[in-house]
Amino acid sequence: MLRDAEARAQRADVPAASGARLEGALSSLRTAVQASANAADPAQSLSAARDALVKAQSFAYSLQAASSRRATEALAQAQPLAPKKPVVVSAVPKTPDRTAATAPKASAAETAKPTATTGVSPGKTAQFNGIIDSARGMAKQVIRMGDRSSNATRRANAQLARNYDKYLKNLKDSMRGAKSDKDADRLIKQANQTKAYIVFLQKQSSEST
Repeated sequence: MLRDAEARAQRADVPAASGARLEGALSSLRTAVQASANAADPAQSLSAARDALVKAQSFAYSLQAASSRRATEALAQAQPLAPKKPVVVSAVPKTPDRTAATAPKASAAETAKPTATTGVSPGKTAQFNGIIDSARGMAKQVIRMGDRSSNATRRANAQLARNYDKYLKNLKDSMRGAKSDKDADRLIKQANQTKAYIVFLQKQSSEST
């Protein structure tokens, strides 16, 4: 989890104003992961693991917000292309050259040639939607277990599951703006990572009494 976050932070192209916030979120995640590794007893280990999940989600939100800000800045800085200078048409000669060959018109077959397009393949879309639906289904199970229980672990996990469910919903909205399979692969990776967190919560809540 930490290695993935560090790799994503290195690859991220974010504004300088967001860099400190992103580094702070990553630092908090490192501290939480270290605390989980050094926990001396099961109770401390579970508490530290939950804290690490929260910090991982906070980092993911910070990274997503910073990336969105970079995209907005790039759009604002983009300048429209300068209009082309008008072409000066020379005067038509009084005696046209009747021997000049007339340019052949494009055939119907040529004008009907399809242009290259980009987009997300149906297979990637189906894979992404399957992960999202499965993860959100498990999140709702964790929420139900916490809502009808007085167990502190289940109630804490239910709150985390609500946050992850909201994050998955945002990921699904982001998929609508994906322009290529590369974009889809990035979202699929994030969805799978979030699903892994929810699987952990579901297992922990199921075993808590």
